[in-house]
Amino acid sequence: MGTSMRYPVVFALMAIAITSTMDATGYTDFSALILAPLMAVFWFLEKFSKDQIGLKLGRPGDYGLAVLYPLVVVGAAVAIAAMAGEVQVADIDWPKAAKNMALIAVSTVIGVMITEEGFFRGALWASFKKGGLSNTQVLLWSSVAFGLWHLSWVTLAGGYELAPAFIPIFILNATLLGAVWGALRMLGFGRCDEPQPRGLERYCLRVLWRQQHAGCIGDSRRRPLRARDRDRRSGA
Repeated sequence: MGTSMRYPVVFALMAIAITSTMDATGYTDFSALILAPLMAVFWFLEKFSKDQIGLKLGRPGDYGLAVLYPLVVVGAAVAIAAMAGEVQVADIDWPKAAKNMALIAVSTVIGVMITEEGFFRGALWASFKKGGLSNTQVLLWSSVAFGLWHLSWVTLAGGYELAPAFIPIFILNATLLGAVWGALRMLGFGRCDEPQPRGLERYCLRVLWRQQHAGCIGDSRRRPLRARDRDRRSGA
């Protein structure tokens, strides 16, 4: 291994190994947080500039597109559910939903910027570039690392495991998403606007999921997959 590639390879393997250990030992809810100190150490050792990390504000129009994407996608999903007669909004606590929207959207934007985006599309990206890789090669290998980093979430994290046949699909999906966000950076979009779609989409999907299983959207007898899977494994 060339000296120039030592840092990105070692830090990518460290991120995967530490996260996998946390997922396997019951700390899945906190496993992504390890990326923040790793990014900080990575940044310090490689002495990156802010521009090399890609930390910059985007153009005003970029933020509009970032907000529009999850609203259109989730809105279309809700519209399809409504046409199927699976949406009941009478019992939704809208003030509480609005509060959750603000909390989850803001926390996700900030959190993702210093964890997943900060590490994979920030420090790791800059280190690959410093090692002499082309933009296309950086996009490829940072996306592969991002996909592999998600593997333990569906194999070792209790309650989140997927059937073996679906694991390659999940990893491919994570890798492609990493490539999409990497392409945004490669095209010159600010990394400060990349997490916005994730924050809003995560909020919308979580609220809809919780409301569904509280009886507000769809059948109240349905329970989250994790609960059903646990009962199935225990014979209940």
